[in-house]
Amino acid sequence: MILTASCGIEGVSKIVPYKPLLDEAIALSPHKPLVSIVLQRPQGLCKLDGASRTLDWEREYARAKEHKCVTVNSTDPLYILYTSGTTGKPKGVVRDNGGHAVAVKRS
Repeated sequence: MILTASCGIEGVSKIVPYKPLLDEAIALSPHKPLVSIVLQRPQGLCKLDGASRTLDWEREYARAKEHKCVTVNSTDPLYILYTSGTTGKPKGVVRDNGGHAVAVKRS
């Protein structure tokens, strides 16, 4: 599963459409996700055509059922963030559960 947004917002005015990048990445990858869920940002809506099994975040959230909490180890992976870093080649950074809550700041 891929969770993403319809676009990124850089600074105050630059909008980066994510859906075309997602579609291209899926087309190039030998491993296809079963589904992609897209949060539609008003700054850059995208068409959810089903080509890459894309679903709307709000609709899926409304359909979601409550589940009980599951105990996990601090070393269990929480998510993978892909970054190009300084080399320009994508690499996955695995963030584990331990320390994640510590990084959250209360406003």
